[in-house]
Amino acid sequence: MVRIDIDGQVGNAYAILGLVKNYGRQLSWDADKIAEVREDMKRPGTYEGLVSGFNKAFDGIVELYSGRDEEGECFDEEYLD
Repeated sequence: MVRIDIDGQVGNAYAILGLVKNYGRQLSWDADKIAEVREDMKRPGTYEGLVSGFNKAFDGIVELYSGRDEEGECFDEEYLD
């Protein structure tokens, strides 16, 4: 599984939506499937919903995670599950 730390530029909502297109193409998804997944991710209207939707769509293939807690301190690896 590919794990992507969303702290920094790659964690920008537009960058995450771009990852859907990139990984979707690698999985041979057609344009309609990619658009459907992107719309499902945006539907909750929150950043957390976007990340959750990505992780659901790419379950077992690609995972987005944050290595920082709410105060900006790094988590220990054991807490990233």
